[in-house]
Amino acid sequence: MRIIKVILSVFVVILLSIFLARFMIDSGLAQAGLDTPVGNSIYILMKNLFGVAGGESGEGIVIDMVITASFIFVVLACWLLSKLKAEISRTKT
Repeated sequence: MRIIKVILSVFVVILLSIFLARFMIDSGLAQAGLDTPVGNSIYILMKNLFGVAGGESGEGIVIDMVITASFIFVVLACWLLSKLKAEISRTKT
């Protein structure tokens, strides 16, 4: 039973991070972040680090960065929510 719970948790985290990344890209939040001076410098740093040349590769790296950031955010949010749920159930008993 524990294995099924872990597999479902991993599936939900991946699904939520994909939906969050899609929302960020479709709504223009990723582009708005890249239009800032910090976002532009991070984009240039990543392009130079990975040797990206061209528009398609640049778009790909932006999508990968957004997916990675949303995955980290969702993992942290799920971890915090599980800790909060455990704390609430501990105080009720």
